[in-house]
Amino acid sequence: MKDKNTFVAGAMFLAFFIMNSISGASFFGDEPAPWERKLPFDSATIEYRISGMQSGTRTTYVKEHGKYEASYENLAMHIMGMTQKMESVEITTPDWIYNIDLVERSGTKSVNPRKYMMEEYRRLSDADKKKLLKNVEKTGAAIMSGMNGQVQHKAARIMGYSCDVISMQGIKVYAIAGTDFPLKTESNLMGMKHVEEAVSIKEGPVPDEKFQPPAGIHLETSPEAERMAREQARMMIQSLVQGRPVAGVTQQGGMAPGAAPAAAPPPAPQGGGAQQPDMNQFIKQLQGMMGGQ
Repeated sequence: MKDKNTFVAGAMFLAFFIMNSISGASFFGDEPAPWERKLPFDSATIEYRISGMQSGTRTTYVKEHGKYEASYENLAMHIMGMTQKMESVEITTPDWIYNIDLVERSGTKSVNPRKYMMEEYRRLSDADKKKLLKNVEKTGAAIMSGMNGQVQHKAARIMGYSCDVISMQGIKVYAIAGTDFPLKTESNLMGMKHVEEAVSIKEGPVPDEKFQPPAGIHLETSPEAERMAREQARMMIQSLVQGRPVAGVTQQGGMAPGAAPAAAPPPAPQGGGAQQPDMNQFIKQLQGMMGGQ
């Protein structure tokens, strides 16, 4: 399956959450919630070059300003003189997330947790939405500080796009300004270097079939995991409204004693990587809740 860097995904989500909060994102009427993004292009094809312990390419297709996204990877992992080939596709729609191993011809289909977050968000009164905004800013900034994280707004320019730079624990991500969409990621964890960089961005229509799972592949589903995701979305929204630690996260960025997990953690990344115990758990939980990409 596609290598999942849970630390990068969690760092991106936190930074994006905070940036939208501090910028005063509106929570009223049909305005987006703070975790929603809108890319500066309607449809586009982005080519990435990947190097480090893994090398190869990724082609990412987006449409409707990022509501639909599909990433096709062709990688080789180099370990102790051996090479392992990996081909995968991850498709994200407003309702579903598909993770497919094209070598094993197997995959999973799960509800996009953001759907549940939006359902819970829309149930809030205007007053509670305002409370949520205030608490997102306070809690998110404290968590970033506790993890020695830093966000620099519009600090770089890649492929003609202004980028925010998010730095945290050996990770540096260059994301299109105001979004969580990365154009470059650099990491150096325990001496293991990894770089992903966009080398081409072509705006224009993308064939609809790119956002459909390949034919002939069995997709497993888990009703229990979906039930948990729905319940944890409710818990997370209520925590933010009430100003309590988000899903058991302390203001210093660690896990509160006896706190219930925010969501079932996703599979561990194939590439490994050492992280602080509390941080590792927190990042996995956030990625599980938000459908991290």
